Amino acid sequence: MTDHDLERIEPGARNLLVDCAGAIAGDHVLFVGEDADDPYFAPGLCNAVSKIANKLGMSTEVVFAKPVADVAEFPVAVRNAMSHADRTIFFSRLGDQVRFDMPRGLGKVVMTYTLDLEYLSAPFASASFTTMKRIHDALLSLILKSGTYRISGACGTDLTSEIASGSSDAVADFALDLFPVMIFPPLI
Repeated sequence: MTDHDLERIEPGARNLLVDCAGAIAGDHVLFVGEDADDPYFAPGLCNAVSKIANKLGMSTEVVFAKPVADVAEFPVAVRNAMSHADRTIFFSRLGDQVRFDMPRGLGKVVMTYTLDLEYLSAPFASASFTTMKRIHDALLSLILKSGTYRISGACGTDLTSEIASGSSDAVADFALDLFPVMIFPPLI
């Protein structure tokens, strides 16, 4: 990891650490990477963002674990490390696979979808998390107030359906925050 690489990712890393995770100087931030033969996330991401967190006055820890199928298989070592962290940031499918049923009481938890340095240095990651979250929440509110939806396209697509409106029970909430803001929780 070169100094140039760290400069390139710093705006995205700050957005992740400060705006999304709410980390401040003095916080202990845990980074969870992927221990796999063919990792989906670049292995160097945890250490790169950890360096930027240290620069911001945060203490850091990096652990690697294999992805699991569900929360029942969640690695004890990761759970123990999370219990001592103020913030946990997943650069691993482990976080994605438990995004609906994360163990509770483990501080602020974030699942990232920045797969490598290119993603983390792109506008995708550096666009203000706070602003994008406000837009997301406003759009979700509009969706939940709707009774039906229609998706149509020039290629002939024409789908319509009803939405269970008027209740936040229509949304399957994520058990952690997603970074960057990019998807809505599924409507049930």
